Parts: sequence; C-alpha cells; structure tokens
Amino acid sequence: MQRRQTGRPKLTPRERDLVAGILKGCTNKEIAALYGLSVQTVKNRLAGLYEKFGVSTRLQLVLRIRAEITRGHW
Repeated sequence: MQRRQTGRPKLTPRERDLVAGILKGCTNKEIAALYGLSVQTVKNRLAGLYEKFGVSTRLQLVLRIRAEITRGHW
C-alpha cells in the first residue's frame, strides 16, 4: 500500500469519490446512484477503504478523515 508523507493512504479517484459521498452523509445506495455503481460495489470499495485507513466502521472512517482534514493533511 502506498502512503504519502503524511501517513494518509493514497486514494484512487474512485475512492476519493466514495469518501466525498460518505462525508456528505450519503448512504451506500445514494453513493451507488451518484457514481453509477452497484450497492455491492460500493460496499466492497468501502471495505477496501476501511482496510487502508485501519478502521472497521463507517463512523471510524469519517472521524479519521476529518482528523486528517483538520491537520491539513487532506
């Protein structure tokens, strides 16, 4: 896994899209509709994000990303 100097995982463009949806409070179904994906694909990609960020829940992911944003690492 590639990491930037900040320690934040390097995200693909699609992962950045999913993160944007999550931060907006979208459901998996809403994210799927926004980006033309199946709900299962969104779930699979979210599982990959959880692994990259070392978290196990959506809430933990949001908190981790917001902490990175606050530190100016986003």
